Amino acid sequence: MILFIVVAVFPALKTNTMRFVDMAWPWGLTFLSIISFVYGTAPLLRKSLICSCFFFQGFRMGLGGLFKIPKMKEDYPRYQFAKMKMAKKGKNIKLGIVIEIMI
Repeated sequence: MILFIVVAVFPALKTNTMRFVDMAWPWGLTFLSIISFVYGTAPLLRKSLICSCFFFQGFRMGLGGLFKIPKMKEDYPRYQFAKMKMAKKGKNIKLGIVIEIMI
């Protein structure tokens, strides 16, 4: 939760964009794999195989997002559409962005 707030919510509020979500969830997956490996109770081989799959998938996507997302000038179309729907309903855009990120 703290990771999502730091990596996705704060930048979203500052830039009024939702694109940072696509950088936050892969890093969340990476950290979940580390936590699962450290605290998991499965046999070591099984735990290592499963956690390494999650780690490398999250790490790969996280690095890609780290280099791509901050350089983007505008949101992805799916996020633009979500903001359009919020504006059409008369909702507070900043609050709507935070709610969309957190759910």
